[in-house]
Amino acid sequence: ITGYPNSDSNSILKTIDFAKQLIEIDSEHECKIHFYAPYPKTPLYEYALKNGFIPPVTLEEWSNYDYYNITTPWVEMKYEKIVREFNESYYPYIKSRKS
Repeated sequence: ITGYPNSDSNSILKTIDFAKQLIEIDSEHECKIHFYAPYPKTPLYEYALKNGFIPPVTLEEWSNYDYYNITTPWVEMKYEKIVREFNESYYPYIKSRKS
């Protein structure tokens, strides 16, 4: 999981690099990368709200909530494509809901 509140953008790239290293060591490792997604009653949820996170409101919105996509305002959208390309290159069965 990457994209925690107050983490710098480099942490996303470092996470990808680390995942690649693990896969090189042993291809049996599954290193799918997900973005931090705040969920109610979790330790960082209130913090996320205070830092600009706008949660889904309806049940339908929650049903489309996807930790393969960026849902927080502090992660630049350009990283969604980078992470998606990594995930899909190693795990082609993962397809994001966004294109």
